[in-house]
Amino acid sequence: MIRSAMIGAVILILLAPLFAEEARELSEAGLSAFQQEDWPGAVQAFEKALERDPADPALHFALGAARYRQEDFEGAGKAFQQAVQLGAEPRLREGAWYNLGNALYRQEQFEQAIEAYKEALRIDPADRDAKHNLEMARARLEQNEQDQEQDQNDDQNQQLEPSAFARQLKGQADLLVSQRFYRQAVELMEKGLRSDETVGAYNDYIERLRGVVTIEEETP
Repeated sequence: MIRSAMIGAVILILLAPLFAEEARELSEAGLSAFQQEDWPGAVQAFEKALERDPADPALHFALGAARYRQEDFEGAGKAFQQAVQLGAEPRLREGAWYNLGNALYRQEQFEQAIEAYKEALRIDPADRDAKHNLEMARARLEQNEQDQEQDQNDDQNQQLEPSAFARQLKGQADLLVSQRFYRQAVELMEKGLRSDETVGAYNDYIERLRGVVTIEEETP
């Protein structure tokens, strides 16, 4: 799924050069707390530093990283968004977009995460981590859409009241199944579905039969 070094935690490799270049502008207390993995202390220190210098994108980036480690993904996303809006240095902006994507991913906001990763890749097309996470976010979004479609189909099936014809057809299919004529049972139900939509109330049954037929055909 998602590699923990990228999604499960903020990448220290990304933070280290940022702190090295901006050390004079970052809160020493916040940096010290971050290095000691004192996330609440780091958050508090960076928030205080931002009260003095609210326009510093590096401070917003650092605050986002500390909040992310606290698993405050919503708060982290807001901080990274500020870093994106205020930052001019390409590496900081790319890192902020990337980490914003991670924070959105953790909130299961996959569509927005995709856009954040795309922004990171516009700045650095060679970022393999961003490419990987972009594909994972796309996969999760596609899966969610499929799940929603399946839920809608299930709801529709539950709302269908099988007609007398559909119930009779189901009984005939059950008889065929008891005789292990699975393909004939599927064909019977599919034919009935074309003439009576309420046969769709048995869609799950039909799908299970199709699965049995597939297994039979694959078995030597």
